[in-house]
Amino acid sequence: MSDSDMVQVRVDEEVCVGSGTCVMVDPAHFTLVDGKGRAPGEPVERTEDLEDAVLDCPVQAILSARA
Repeated sequence: MSDSDMVQVRVDEEVCVGSGTCVMVDPAHFTLVDGKGRAPGEPVERTEDLEDAVLDCPVQAILSARA
């Protein structure tokens, strides 16, 4: 795994509506806490499921950037 395969992901809790789509698509990286999506705090390996979760969020609350 190279550094270019790592991303920092966060959920904007002001935007998140708690649909749970991120958890259904990528339970390895997302959880629901107090009705809001949560992402890991540290950089993680970019995966297809992670990218799908970012794209499938109904309110685009998930932000992803190269770590």
